[in-house]
Amino acid sequence: MTVSGQLKFSSFSGLAVLGVTIPLLIWSLVDLGKTRADELLVSNLRAKIYERIALRDEYLVTNGATPLRQWHETRDQIALLMRQARLQLTLPEEQALLDGMQPCFLATVELFEQVHLNRNQLKSGNVSLLHASELEVRLVSQLFIQADQLYAISLSLRDKVRDKADSNFRRAALLLVLLLVVLAAITITNSLLVYRVTSRGIRRLTDGTSALAAGDLARRLPVTGSDEFAQLSCHFNEMAERLQTSYVALEEEIVERKRAEADILRLNAELVEGTRQLESANRQMEVANKELEAFSYTVSHDLRAPLRHLSGFVDLLINRNSSGLDAKSRHYLEVIAGAARTMGILIDDLLAFARMGRTEMMNTPVNLDSMITALREELQPSLAGREISWDVDRLPMVTGDPELLKLVLANLIDNALKYTRNRPQARIAITADTAGDEVIFSVRDNGVGFDMKYQDKLFGLFQRLHHANEFEGTGVGLASVRRIIQRHGGRVWAEGAVGEGAAFYFTLPIREENGHELPGKTDPAGGGQP
Repeated sequence: MTVSGQLKFSSFSGLAVLGVTIPLLIWSLVDLGKTRADELLVSNLRAKIYERIALRDEYLVTNGATPLRQWHETRDQIALLMRQARLQLTLPEEQALLDGMQPCFLATVELFEQVHLNRNQLKSGNVSLLHASELEVRLVSQLFIQADQLYAISLSLRDKVRDKADSNFRRAALLLVLLLVVLAAITITNSLLVYRVTSRGIRRLTDGTSALAAGDLARRLPVTGSDEFAQLSCHFNEMAERLQTSYVALEEEIVERKRAEADILRLNAELVEGTRQLESANRQMEVANKELEAFSYTVSHDLRAPLRHLSGFVDLLINRNSSGLDAKSRHYLEVIAGAARTMGILIDDLLAFARMGRTEMMNTPVNLDSMITALREELQPSLAGREISWDVDRLPMVTGDPELLKLVLANLIDNALKYTRNRPQARIAITADTAGDEVIFSVRDNGVGFDMKYQDKLFGLFQRLHHANEFEGTGVGLASVRRIIQRHGGRVWAEGAVGEGAAFYFTLPIREENGHELPGKTDPAGGGQP
């Protein structure tokens, strides 16, 4: 027989034993549970009968209303328990005892009621004291006899049920021990049989694998029988054959791998050299960027002097020849003067933009609340006559360059004020919220808004979405905002819709020294003029 066949036989024999004994054990346990329930029912019945005897004695002594009421309650409870016992206890001797209890119970009920009636008649004066006393003595004597007999029958019934429960428990324990003994015998017998077969096969396989581990690739195992170990021996021999064949191929692969390793070393050397060249190119690019910033600063600075001359001479020409110039010539000169002023503003903005990339940043605590208050006070004279509703959160302390962050807030607030100019009531909201490891700030307005498909152009240098005739500006403010926030390690973006206003967002990283709690508002909604 094969090892798997022996294991199957062991399993099936164990299952067969379980299939026979477990139903018997379950039946015995169920019967045991039923007898325990019977025992509990009989114990409750006996306890109620005993309680009823105590209530009878208390009533006979005290003639009180409470023991009388409790007597009637226990009478109903005993009657219910006896009906349950009649249905639950099925053995003939149990039914016989219940049959004996019934007349005793009814007799005690009737005798007690006669005693109670006799006392009521005596109290009402319908009978003489002597007659009532003699009648009560006879009734109480019979009541004691019937009650004692009822209690004695309940004790006999309890003993019967206990004997039945003990018998069922012994039977269940015997079946359980028998089941364990049979299973142990089957398990030990089959284990010995399997061990005898497997130990011989395992020893043979161990010898073969030890030989292979020692380098004897030509070792083969004898194949005897048709069990699993014979199949394992065949597989072992096939494996040894493949291993011997693979060993030769492995030696050839080792030679190829060494050649490949040499190629990898050469490629690594080339990669290191390429990395050095890339680092050099990065350094050159940094130098070029610095030179480009210096060049833009120099060009912008050098353009200012001739531009001032141009603007000054145009003004002189207009003032000296104002009476001799016709309207068209005066218009041409005013256009030239306006263009010169616009060019001056562009150069100033370009200089400021270039300076932001070259200036070393400070890194100090910044109170944005006081900064917003100061900006609103500075803007107040220029906003006379406008109706503006401010909704400003209480902003947290941040760490950064105070001047640069003030420029960010000034540009965003100026932007909101400019593009809400045509609204009867401008609404500007400044909020802050913590998200992860950064604080998100926003400046919202109800102005003209913008088309979201052009949002990539908003933060570009000299990029504008509105004509200069509609709204003034050079297109440098938002580019400056992006550069400042990026230097602080944050992000900028915008959302909006045409005619529905715009919202500009920027983030600043939370540092341990920042107090970034957001407790509330510094200015209620609808704050009116700044």
